[in-house]
Amino acid sequence: MNIKKNYKLIPISLFIVVTFFSIKSLSAATEDNSKSLALTDKDVNQRIDWIESRFSRGNFHAKTWQYGWTTIFSSSVLTRSYIVSNDKDPDKQFDAGVGIFTSMSGLLSVILKPLPSSNASALLSAMPTDTLEQRYKKLNKAEQLLKSSAFEAKRRWGWKIQTVFFAEQLLAGLAIGIVDDRPKDGLKVATLGLLASELFTFTVPVQSIKDWDAYANGTYSRTNKSSNLFFFPHPRGIQMALIF
Repeated sequence: MNIKKNYKLIPISLFIVVTFFSIKSLSAATEDNSKSLALTDKDVNQRIDWIESRFSRGNFHAKTWQYGWTTIFSSSVLTRSYIVSNDKDPDKQFDAGVGIFTSMSGLLSVILKPLPSSNASALLSAMPTDTLEQRYKKLNKAEQLLKSSAFEAKRRWGWKIQTVFFAEQLLAGLAIGIVDDRPKDGLKVATLGLLASELFTFTVPVQSIKDWDAYANGTYSRTNKSSNLFFFPHPRGIQMALIF
């Protein structure tokens, strides 16, 4: 059997295996809708204002992370698909085929489970607040979005999804190193893939975790002026921003 001629079967098989575990990891995330206790109209408005201010503060980071990684993964899939179809070098074709499955896995993770904080501001601003009932409904939605944003950030830093990332990069390295008999290239691909996975995790917006903890503990303040330093993906690399 000529491995080179059947290189397309390897990434497809790997993709099926890792996608199964990726979806299983995604399905573990559940949203728990919060119910607001009996509050005065003033309290309701204050809470809505505070939550909206926190989402507005983190909106740039969340959107940049969500759409930045979606663009990066999509571009990677398209580029590698072109190499598989047009490059004459069997090694490059094989590497690109394996790379398609790792990039597609990342793309699915941001499409199937987007950050709630990436569109929370738009959702809340579109909700009416003319009546007390509408304001209560908006507060419940705001609380749910804040909690689910914190939950998703924690999940993306959790050991389960990190294990999935490690497994898929290990499989990619083994496919090149053992199946295609290029151990040095396999080690290089696995190492770079793990670094990229850690970068993917490192840039996840985590401010929502602190915000939810403060809100749930009743220690939040409408005058919270804390500054945030964060990193986000960019087609030309990683950029840093400071909000204060």
